[in-house]
Amino acid sequence: MRELFCFFSYAYFTLFFLERSDSSAELGWRCTLYDNRCLVFVDNTDPDNLAAVLALANVKFRTELMGVVVTGRAANFNRDDPTDTVKIVDSAIALRINTSRMRNFLEKSGYSHVPVYMGTSSPHTLIPHDAHIDERDFDDLTPGQIKNAENLIPPSRMNSRGTIGDLTQILTKDRANIDVVVGGPMTDLFMLILMFPEFAQQIRSVHAQMGFFGFGETGLMEFDGKPRGKRQFNAACDPYAAHHVLMNLDAPVFLYPSDVTRVNGIGFSNPDELARFLEDTPATRELTRIYRIAYEKMVKPRGEKIFVHDFAPVLGYLQWLSHGCSYHKNGIFYRVKPIKVTQVPFRDEERDRWGEIDIEFMDEPSYDPKSRFVAVKVNEQAYLGEMRNLLK
Repeated sequence: MRELFCFFSYAYFTLFFLERSDSSAELGWRCTLYDNRCLVFVDNTDPDNLAAVLALANVKFRTELMGVVVTGRAANFNRDDPTDTVKIVDSAIALRINTSRMRNFLEKSGYSHVPVYMGTSSPHTLIPHDAHIDERDFDDLTPGQIKNAENLIPPSRMNSRGTIGDLTQILTKDRANIDVVVGGPMTDLFMLILMFPEFAQQIRSVHAQMGFFGFGETGLMEFDGKPRGKRQFNAACDPYAAHHVLMNLDAPVFLYPSDVTRVNGIGFSNPDELARFLEDTPATRELTRIYRIAYEKMVKPRGEKIFVHDFAPVLGYLQWLSHGCSYHKNGIFYRVKPIKVTQVPFRDEERDRWGEIDIEFMDEPSYDPKSRFVAVKVNEQAYLGEMRNLLK
């Protein structure tokens, strides 16, 4: 009976993928039942990125997590300094701490085999330094790891697989297609393309938590009473990288903006509510423990809910795979619309608009390598159900 079930399941999924092969072929996408692989780029100052990586590590059979690239934030440990005052040394320390934090989390979660690479730091930040938690305030690193970070030891001596420079050596030997999930700024995705231009040809799709367009229930965000309009953090931290990826990359890019990630129905009032929602495992206990620290210092002072933002592109990626690597207007997790990205401000004279992405909605996809899409609505029930399924 089990063999018969497996046969019909295989036949169903084969037909499911073949049914969508025409549209995929028109866009040059190649999708198979197996051999799907992904790289994830995160900036895990907050625990949302840990959740995204845990989810991808838990995805069985649908894709293989090739590695995690940790992007640093533009840091300044003097919390009273102006927002645009960034210290290179503080950024380097924060990057090393966050790389160690990702490595520790994966080891505690039973995924020590997943490679972690230290990336570079995004050049800018959108929010005041006192709105960020100091990476040293978490208690999940050993004193030795913090000391090594503060001494700026080389990545080769850290508990990681090295840097994205080392990752390029792997990519040169393996030219298979790769899907990309981005939970933070596009700094290291763009850096990897600059260092190894052939990588751009390997990218099959990009799924990024990026953008804010004002069509959802999310209101205009503000700090210190100053509205920042439609400027979104991940885009503003490195507008140059966002511009070049969104405007020039010959691969479909799907955006999951704040409009669908900051929806009350998928938020949690506090860490205890999140802990009760998730299955009790060593990984979720460690995740919610880190959330408790971040909540007190980053979320509660602003009166916000916990929105697991960086989990969003993971579900978008799985939705894309489930539809045979094809655009589908009404997917299980998101309603998606094709768009044309008309402008991503990045020049110095456009500084006041860094973080904005100008788009035009289209009736049909462009059916060219630069197809772009945006999620406009989230299926809250399906989102939460798969979140509980993958975060364990």
